[in-house]
Amino acid sequence: NAKDLVTIVPAGAKDDVLGNSHRAREDLELELTAPAEPGLYELRYVLVEGRRVIARRAVEVRQPELELDAPASVVAGSDLEVGRNDTVNSKDMIVIAPMNAPDDDMPIRRRVRDNNVVTIQAPLEPGLYEIRYVLNEGRKVLVRAPLEVTPVSAEISAPREVVAGADFSVSWTGPGRRGDRVEIAAAGSDDAADAIASADAFRENQARFAAPVQAGLYELRYRLKDTGEFIARTSIEVITVAASITAPGSAAAGAEISISWTGPAGAQDRIALARPDQSDFQWIEARKVSDGGEMSFVMPDQPGLVELRYLDVANRVILTRTPVEIE
Repeated sequence: NAKDLVTIVPAGAKDDVLGNSHRAREDLELELTAPAEPGLYELRYVLVEGRRVIARRAVEVRQPELELDAPASVVAGSDLEVGRNDTVNSKDMIVIAPMNAPDDDMPIRRRVRDNNVVTIQAPLEPGLYEIRYVLNEGRKVLVRAPLEVTPVSAEISAPREVVAGADFSVSWTGPGRRGDRVEIAAAGSDDAADAIASADAFRENQARFAAPVQAGLYELRYRLKDTGEFIARTSIEVITVAASITAPGSAAAGAEISISWTGPAGAQDRIALARPDQSDFQWIEARKVSDGGEMSFVMPDQPGLVELRYLDVANRVILTRTPVEIE
């Protein structure tokens, strides 16, 4: 009868006892889950009519020979890989629980499926834990391995001083978890919402930031997504650099004009003649400031507005702009 049962029970159990069972249906083969405890058992074919046992076969359930391959120490909240030499049941679990926690305590768990390696996130709190292979059948802990979770840390490297509005590079080391951020904010601000700009720290270790336009003290900080905690900070000062360009307010089309300038005179600094619609580092003509404190430019042939820009090339910032009307 398709409703008959195939069951596995402890050896010597009464005929009306049912263990893990499966309907016979029309299949001549089926799968049962073995009991969690090793020992002697009996497979039985049980008629649904009267629960009569009409066939028996002895079977021994043995202890699986399973070993875990996992690190002994990881950083809080980081991903770790737990390998093993075999799989008992694809529904079994890899569990991380506090050391000496009850076997049914499974705060962090992943199904093993048919993968030889399971990736699982370590607890956020440092301390002593245990990695466990837990059978889905009976929630029995089959193998244990100790795990120490250490405090998370990070370091940030950046210039101590940048020019207001300039681009600058930042690098860091840290856990690099999904959602972690490296932020720039006013010094003393502890609210993530106060960040002026941020970069994704997930699997990255460097980024470029634009310095705030307001001079003052700021800090770069590494923020954990899971807890919102800042685990690294470094101070940075945003400064303004004075520069000026002296030029006529208007000039005839095609005329040559003389200008003078003041500024930091960096080795790569330039004075550029550009249209207002050109991006910061595109121009009609540009000259290095090392050519001297005075220079001349030939104005375009078409009437309209142009501007002279002092370009701090090293810091990627325009220090000043002076408009000239072409008549």
